[in-house]
Amino acid sequence: PRARAAGARAPAPEDEPAPWERIEGCDVLLPPDAVDVRGVVHFVGGALVGVVPRQAYGPLLESLAATGYAIIATPDPQLLGFDHGAAARAVCERYADAAFAIRQRYAVDDRRVPVFGLGHSLGAKVLVLAGSDGACARALGVRRAANALLSYNNYSARRSVPLFEPLLAALRVGLDGAGAGAASARELVRQLEGAIDEYAAGTEIAAPFRAGLRELGRLSGQLGTALAGVALADDFTPGPEETLERVRRAYDVSSNLLVRFSADTICESEALARELRARFTAPDTGIGGRLSYKRLRGTHVTPNTPDLRAGVGADAGPAAAQALDAAVAELDALIDTLLIFFDKEARLWEPQPAGAAAEDDGARPPIGPARSALPPLAKRACERERKGGRCAS
Repeated sequence: PRARAAGARAPAPEDEPAPWERIEGCDVLLPPDAVDVRGVVHFVGGALVGVVPRQAYGPLLESLAATGYAIIATPDPQLLGFDHGAAARAVCERYADAAFAIRQRYAVDDRRVPVFGLGHSLGAKVLVLAGSDGACARALGVRRAANALLSYNNYSARRSVPLFEPLLAALRVGLDGAGAGAASARELVRQLEGAIDEYAAGTEIAAPFRAGLRELGRLSGQLGTALAGVALADDFTPGPEETLERVRRAYDVSSNLLVRFSADTICESEALARELRARFTAPDTGIGGRLSYKRLRGTHVTPNTPDLRAGVGADAGPAAAQALDAAVAELDALIDTLLIFFDKEARLWEPQPAGAAAEDDGARPPIGPARSALPPLAKRACERERKGGRCAS
């Protein structure tokens, strides 16, 4: 299975951690040295876990990187808030900063390969809002080849977040003392842990939420400051109908994959599919595009499936082994679905005309290499660009 063997395709041993980097506030994972970059994936995760994508979505994203896709995951404190329009603009700005820095460090240029959005739950909604917002388009600079939207969630806060009331109360604890830094952040994490114990113990959402909390606890010194810019409200904005109205009026990513899992009770992919079909692919109203809708086995948190091998011993028994195999198979099916979609869209992708995404690369200072050497294929590409004076590595 891909999820179980993703590390084996890389030059490093399977138990060696993937070479993630932190670049401009983003979690970045480039493909193995021997693999040419086939495209860039801009990943946005769900509520809470979206602020720790490397920890909460590691096996999924590492499997995509192992096949040649560069990953730029954009955690942002706004994913803890309730203004999803602000979250969309924030993740677009973070992506743009990271993509620029990567162009300076490595010969990976998101203007010369297809760029795919990949969002889960709230992250799917954020990407839809980004695709409907001219300010986000200007920040990104490069038109998206396609979006893959997993478990699209556009419900109200109380329906889409089972922990809404205790989560809101705990977040306000953190916000009230945000200026106090680490102490208030630790209190926030403690409150959230209590909320999970009371409201979500034993449910499908507990494990990924706990993974996110562990990382938030580790970063508690930074969390209090980050929360200072987050605005809370009694419900999400824009609301469900306003979000769909923006899709009808302005959404500009014409190729989309929607994935719904069989045991997901808070997914609204069908409603979004109807709007996308009417806007792009319907014979009477469509302006042209492609829409793929897939229903896979799994739950709302299948994309959060961790590396389960470390937690199941050889003596765990047949029931545990069967559960492990089922979870890995569900994640593998998702990875295969994404790769088929990305590979197809990459073949159909055409670069933007020269000047359509013009950017002054001299506007920011070059960033020195973070690795001892560029990957071999990137070296050759950089040598070609250096002759034309365009490579800043």
